[in-house]
Amino acid sequence: MLQEILADGSLHRVAMAVLVVALSAVSERGWIALRWRPYFAAGVPLVQDPLPLARMPETGSGARSGLRWERMASGDGALWWADPQERGFPRGLHGIVWFGATGHTVALAVRWCPPWTPLLAMLWLGGVGAVDGQGWFTGPLAALLIFALFTGYQRQAARAAAVLRYGWAREGEEP
Repeated sequence: MLQEILADGSLHRVAMAVLVVALSAVSERGWIALRWRPYFAAGVPLVQDPLPLARMPETGSGARSGLRWERMASGDGALWWADPQERGFPRGLHGIVWFGATGHTVALAVRWCPPWTPLLAMLWLGGVGAVDGQGWFTGPLAALLIFALFTGYQRQAARAAAVLRYGWAREGEEP
């Protein structure tokens, strides 16, 4: 297999793919560690937002059931991410919750993001396959993998929103 890759000159494509995936994975971990707000905000909304809270969450940061969160300095939302030390949620799942006061309640608007590295790899698969004349196979395969990734992460994001809401609703109560 390696001889075939070396013989047809595809080694540079393999090397570029490895480099892009490695840099992307390192960048994603760094952006989460730095709490880089654009990385958290670049996501998709949940299909259905969680029920509103009776009051604004008070804690600045916390952890619950494999999730961590941190209130933004502006106070109008919180960044959240899957704790890499725990196994409750898929690694790389992250997002942002916007708080909106609506009369006597606080509405929660949740946006979530999967890790971008697997998406990049799937797009790379489809693109390289198309360039090599195998797009009829790699294109649908990449699309199917992207659909599966988004479906799985969407479910986990809905679960994460429920965990966050439950934690904020029970704030101040003894465990």
